Amino acid sequence: MPSSATPPIFPGATKDAGESGPVSPGSTEMGEFYETKVDATAVAAWYDAHLPSNWTRTMGAPGKRTTGVFASPDEKQIVSVTAGPTSTSIQFTLNAPSQ
Repeated sequence: MPSSATPPIFPGATKDAGESGPVSPGSTEMGEFYETKVDATAVAAWYDAHLPSNWTRTMGAPGKRTTGVFASPDEKQIVSVTAGPTSTSIQFTLNAPSQ
């Protein structure tokens, strides 16, 4: 997958449209949030296997809330996997071009 392609969505994850949009007012960064009942460690491992090898990978320590953060080489796309009490959150941060 080229760096400019959108990262894949974890199978079965559902989009949280209420949480998706600009990261902050006036920001060019857009956030998309997804949720799954699958364990965060398994979700992070899936992204590790399905994202291009040139993406950086930062894996959290066992028991930590943030399980994995993956960034494209130009850091315009970031995928964060976070463990919650009852589900796993997947956040895509996409840096849109400035207008």
